[in-house]
Amino acid sequence: MIRFSELVAALLHEFTIAKTKTLALSVQMQRDFQEHEILRQVPIPIFRINEAELTIPFAIARVDGKPSALAFDPTKLEDIATRVMTALPEQNALKKGFALYPGQIERWRSAASALARQFAAEAGQSITIDDMATIYGHLVKAHYLADILERGGSRISRRGIVGLFKTQYPDVLREQASRLIKEDLERLLGQAKAEEPADEASTITSQLPPVSSISVEIEAERLQQVAHLATVKLRLEEGILDTARIDIEGGNDDKQKTTCEGP
Repeated sequence: MIRFSELVAALLHEFTIAKTKTLALSVQMQRDFQEHEILRQVPIPIFRINEAELTIPFAIARVDGKPSALAFDPTKLEDIATRVMTALPEQNALKKGFALYPGQIERWRSAASALARQFAAEAGQSITIDDMATIYGHLVKAHYLADILERGGSRISRRGIVGLFKTQYPDVLREQASRLIKEDLERLLGQAKAEEPADEASTITSQLPPVSSISVEIEAERLQQVAHLATVKLRLEEGILDTARIDIEGGNDDKQKTTCEGP
């Protein structure tokens, strides 16, 4: 495990060392060529890396001082979740899955309040809106499957259930639920930012700590054991220190002043 900043610094260090060794080799070649009556007429080879692009896979191992969670008013969360769940059977892509047995839509909507309370309890302190939308999508999918299994024995044909899974309907439902609630939560967040309430009882609060650090895993053996990898793309351009100057000003015997200037 290594700090992410150390990873980036190590890569830049390696490029710098490579450039330094290349320059040192060219200088040595220049000296050798000067001593050879034929080679002294040949240009000294030297190479530059004007630009390099790296894509580095890694896995986040730990975040120290990570952002505090978005804190939504639980009542507003319940209202949004209830509204989304009630509206799901009306989505064109979902209508067939809510016509498997008589009274399915009514049964679904009657359970909306209970599922909304569960969602508010589980997702009320999530780090991001994407996290909250993911939680809601999985809750909706799990509730739908539980309802189908409970009713499947007496009211739903085997063919209907098989068709349901062949079309991956539960996952379509999850994705639609996540998308709809994410849109509502983003609107709520936008309204809260626009209003900028001054008191502590605001609808949403979020705060970043002054310092955050990320530790990552980069070794190939460890990355093979990780299900989800992140990547970072670095685009490096070669530069020079234009006005580097060191001045040593002599004063008394026991005092010297050193200054260094650069861009």
